[in-house]
Amino acid sequence: MKKIILSLLSALTLLNVSNAQLLTQSNFTCTIVPKVMSSGTSTRLPVVVRATLSNLAPNTVYRFYTNLALATDFGTTNSGAGNPLFPRTTSFIYTTGASLASANNYDSLTTDAGGNYTGWFAIVNTGNARFTAGNYVYPSIVLDSAGSKRGIANSRFVATDSIQVLTFNTVAGVNNGSGIRGNSSATDKNIVLLYDNTTGTGRPLATCFVENSGVTIASTVPFYTTNVQAVSGAWGTIIPNTLVNGVKRIEQRSFTTGAIVNANTSVNGNWGSTNTVNPLTGATALTIASTDAPLPVLWKSFSATPLASDNIQLNWSTASETNNSHFDIQRSVDGKNFETIGNIKGAGNSNKTVHYRFADNDAATTQTIYYRLKQVDFDGKANYSTIVSVMSKAGIESTLPNPFNSDLNISLNATTTASATVTIMDIIGKTHHTSTEQLQAGSSTIHINTSEMPDGIYFVRVSYNGETFTQKIVKK
Repeated sequence: MKKIILSLLSALTLLNVSNAQLLTQSNFTCTIVPKVMSSGTSTRLPVVVRATLSNLAPNTVYRFYTNLALATDFGTTNSGAGNPLFPRTTSFIYTTGASLASANNYDSLTTDAGGNYTGWFAIVNTGNARFTAGNYVYPSIVLDSAGSKRGIANSRFVATDSIQVLTFNTVAGVNNGSGIRGNSSATDKNIVLLYDNTTGTGRPLATCFVENSGVTIASTVPFYTTNVQAVSGAWGTIIPNTLVNGVKRIEQRSFTTGAIVNANTSVNGNWGSTNTVNPLTGATALTIASTDAPLPVLWKSFSATPLASDNIQLNWSTASETNNSHFDIQRSVDGKNFETIGNIKGAGNSNKTVHYRFADNDAATTQTIYYRLKQVDFDGKANYSTIVSVMSKAGIESTLPNPFNSDLNISLNATTTASATVTIMDIIGKTHHTSTEQLQAGSSTIHINTSEMPDGIYFVRVSYNGETFTQKIVKK
C-alpha cells in the first residue's frame, strides 16, 4: 500500500538551465509558497512544491533531488537539507535510491516536446539544524541533465521565497505553532490549503496532502502519527500560534492539475466548536470535523445539449465522491436566479468516475437557459458545480439588426449538422430571397444582402430536418 504525501502548492519556474554548480536564485521564481512549516526536530512533516521547469531540452529525462536551503547556502555547492519525496503519476511515495551528490535520494522527470515539465516536488524535514525554529528555508531543486550519471552537469537552483520554520508550543510567539488536522471528505492525493482570509488570496498559511492508507514516514508528532498518517481523506499540518484572523478558508486542489476543486470558508475562524484564532495548542492538534468543512465531490465534467425534440440533455461525471446524498438540478433564464427542477441520487462514497444524466423536458422555449448542479451531502452540506448555458430550442436565435436596412444577419441554433433552406417573404407571400445554407451543430450565422428589397414587413423562414422556424422582420 502506498502512502500519499501531497502538501505545499507552489508554482516555480526554472529557466535556461545550464551547467551551474552553485546554488543560485537566478532564473528561479516562486509565485505561491506557504508561510510556515514545522521544525525538523523529530517531526518529519513533509513540504511539497508544484514546479514548472522551462527551457530544458525537449523530450529529455532529467534526474533530480529536492531540498530546503538557508540563505547562507546561496552561492555554494550546498543544496540544503531534507529527505526528498518524489512525485509519481498516481501518488507520492517515500523512495530510497542512489545519490546524486551525497546521501540524498533522487528521482527522474521527462520534459515534453517544448522542453517543459510541471509536477510536484516534495521534501520531508529532518533533524538538520536548518530546520531549527525561527529559521527561513527556501525550496531548492538540483538537476542532473545526464539523467544517468552521478554528479554530471548538475544545475542547482533555489526559490526566492522562504518558509518560516515553527516549533510546536503552547505559548504565543513568532516561532511557535500548533497542529491542525481534519477529515474534510477530501479526495485522496489531493491538496488542502489553509488561508487566513476567505478569498484564498496571497500566500497560504500552510498546505498539506490528503492522506490515504499506506506506507508511513518517520513522523513522531502525536496528532499526525495517530490521527492523520495512513488515514484515508485525512490531512494535517501546522499553523502559527500568533494568528489573529485564524484559518478562514480550507481549500482543496487537484493532484493532477493544481486547480481548485472546492472550498469552505469561515468569516471568524471558527469551524464548529473549533476556534483557530491564536490556537496555543502545540502538538495537541485543533480538530476540524468533516461536517464543519466538507470538501466532498471532485467534479469531472458537466454539459448541456439540446435534443432533436427541443428538450435539454444534461450529462455530468464526478472523479470521486464522499458522503454524497444527491444532486439537485437547477435551471435559470438569467444565469442568476435558479430553481430546482429535479434531483438524482448520488453514489455516496466513490473513488472512481461516476456518470450521470438528466433530461429537462420542459425547456421548449427559444432562449438561452442556464443550468447548475447542487451537490448535497447526507448531513445537508452543499456545494455547486460550474454554470453551463444552452439554447434550449433549435431554430432562429436572432435576426440583426431588426429593423434592418441593407444587410441582415440570421443566427440559427441547430442540433446537428444539416442543410437548411432560408426564405424571406413579404406579408402577401411573395418570395424575395431563397438560398440553401449548410448549418453546423450549435450556432451558425447567415449573412444576406437585402439592398434590392423594398421597405416593409417580412418573414424569415428556415427549414431543415423536417422542421420550419419563422420570425418577423422589418426593413426601413
